[in-house]
Amino acid sequence: MQRFRKRRFKQNKVHSNNPRDNLFYRIFDRLPLPIFIINNNCSIFYKNKEAVKIILESRNKSARNLKHLFVNPEDKQKLINSLTSSSKSLENIKIPLSISVDGSNSIKVNCLISPIIKNRNVKFVILFEDITYLKQIEKQLIHSQKMEIIGMFTGSIAHDFNNMLTAIIGYTDFLMESYKERDALHNYMLEIKKAGEKAASLSKQLLKFTRKQELNSETIDLNAVLNDMRGMIKKLIGEKVTLKIIPDETPCYIKTDRSHIEQIIMNLVINARDAMPDGGSIEIEVKSMFIDSYYSEYYSLPKSGPYVLLAISDTGVGIDDEIKKNIFEPFFTTKEKGRGTGLGLSTVQSLVKQWDGSIFVDSKPNNGTTFKIFLPQTTETPKPINYGYSIDQNLEGSETILLVEDDKTVRGLIKHTFTAYGYNVIEASNPRKTIDLIESYDKDIDLLITDIVMPEMNGNELASFVISKYPDIKVIYISGYMDSSYSTFIKDKASHIFLQKPLKPAELLKETRELLNKAEENTVV
Repeated sequence: MQRFRKRRFKQNKVHSNNPRDNLFYRIFDRLPLPIFIINNNCSIFYKNKEAVKIILESRNKSARNLKHLFVNPEDKQKLINSLTSSSKSLENIKIPLSISVDGSNSIKVNCLISPIIKNRNVKFVILFEDITYLKQIEKQLIHSQKMEIIGMFTGSIAHDFNNMLTAIIGYTDFLMESYKERDALHNYMLEIKKAGEKAASLSKQLLKFTRKQELNSETIDLNAVLNDMRGMIKKLIGEKVTLKIIPDETPCYIKTDRSHIEQIIMNLVINARDAMPDGGSIEIEVKSMFIDSYYSEYYSLPKSGPYVLLAISDTGVGIDDEIKKNIFEPFFTTKEKGRGTGLGLSTVQSLVKQWDGSIFVDSKPNNGTTFKIFLPQTTETPKPINYGYSIDQNLEGSETILLVEDDKTVRGLIKHTFTAYGYNVIEASNPRKTIDLIESYDKDIDLLITDIVMPEMNGNELASFVISKYPDIKVIYISGYMDSSYSTFIKDKASHIFLQKPLKPAELLKETRELLNKAEENTVV
């Protein structure tokens, strides 16, 4: 009987030393998280199935020491220090670490260290929680917060900038009216106005890029857009990279938001430049083409028909097939740390799809890359840009306008514009003075023109107060900012409109006359 007990004790002892037969280890194997048991030297005594996967994916596929999973010396030292602290305090410790996988990639983990003491020997249960995705979300949040700060800063600058452009463009218009077209001074003023218009366009692009905007759908010629961007692209790619733009022989009209197209081109050009650290060439081609049903399915286009192809090619390092599978995924990047957010191409794809287009990448390692973008072609033509100055005399009026604008220069220009055409203008520099003025004013006011962003009270709040005193008054909101929330101010399109700074006298007079004429028509009816 005693021999039987000894033999049974030995069997139990052998059984208990076999990790895979132990109940606790079997439970560990069923858990979806990597679990290790190590000593204070980081030697691995046990690893569950998920931990084995981590080792097989690591650079050291036969690692017997947990330190070998970490490439960064700081992570190794952090682990050792935490083991020492845990053995002394006998408390659990959680630390963030990075594990090297697939050679050059890494995953972020929270490492939970739990000390176990048996016969005065200390061992540790190590549990890894993958937080790579959480870190990516955190990075996206930080990026969004940075963009929001940039947007607020840019918006503040653009507001003042657009006020100055209102004066530059507006007073140039008045000067051009005083000189004949053949006069040399008229031509000089025309160039000043063109420069002002380009500056205004740049201001709008900056605001659209950094702030949420309603889509501004317009017909544009992709050939013309690239021609306008040529100088900016050359500065961006540097002297080591040559640029070749191949426009189509005929205009290539597409209906989209111009700022979106410019953002797409800039993102792809930057990627092309970064793929050629030692220099190379970038080729941008625009081509009008008809896509049949076969190729519309091949390129994932919604339907067959006329399209405009935008192809951007480089002579860079190229992209292998594995990377191409993930290239449009958010946060996916092959650039070194600090040089890319992984949001560029995913943003490009999102913008292309927003306009019923498709993007396709063709690339081989060491053989360059070509991005092909297909956008629906339209038969509509762009609205012509008129840099001249001409005001129809039918825009004259005799109505009373209440003008509220905190910028003295802009206020002076608007007042001059209306008084020159017969209107009666009463003005105030801020909402408080406006309220005081209205309280003492005993005549009718036909139109309120108010800036939106002002101290103490915004334009919408001021308009509500004025309407309570003059229920039939019409309202024109003006602002140097661009914000989609402004559309909520337009409660009645027949009596409220919004005009974006910089303002042009001809446009201001035309919009004002149309708004007041609507009021007269409604009164007659």
